[in-house]
Amino acid sequence: PGQKASPAPRFMGEDAARLSADHSKVISQAKSKLAGLGEVVVELGFTAYYAVFVHETNKNYRKGSWKYLEKALSRTNAIRRIIVTRMKGGLG
Repeated sequence: PGQKASPAPRFMGEDAARLSADHSKVISQAKSKLAGLGEVVVELGFTAYYAVFVHETNKNYRKGSWKYLEKALSRTNAIRRIIVTRMKGGLG
């Protein structure tokens, strides 16, 4: 059994090449880091170089809210249910 890869995001704009390269690098590093654990592991995070400064800083939000990923995980069991379902059905 292998990992089922998510499709790579399609970045647009003047930073598209950098965002794509950074995304690939972060995903590759995470896979290498987690590969030898021998158990099911879930890692969530950002791959864009600016994400922590934009998405994790309250002062950047006039509309919507910051820490949306963290809030979604703490507010609902939906993500957990998806992970459990995928684990039961197999990842490969």
